[in-house]
Amino acid sequence: VTDIKTADSLRYIYNEESGVIEKVVLPADADGKIPQTVQITVRASATYDEGAGYSVNGTRIVSGNNIELCFTGFTGVGKCVGVTILTNGGGN
Repeated sequence: VTDIKTADSLRYIYNEESGVIEKVVLPADADGKIPQTVQITVRASATYDEGAGYSVNGTRIVSGNNIELCFTGFTGVGKCVGVTILTNGGGN
């Protein structure tokens, strides 16, 4: 074998939340697995600025904003779905 070509495929799945059928692109290396939505909780020290809200290292954190995530072997973008203030000084 001198060359192997792969291509993305499409699947259509029912989205229970929206009640519609959606097109899902399966990357060629997905082994037929449908991508799933997961919710990740990240704990970080934040500062509060009057009129601007909370920020982490200068990046504003607010529901609805896209947030870049980087883990070992993964870099991607997620959407902030909520911010919870820890009253016990939880941070990091």
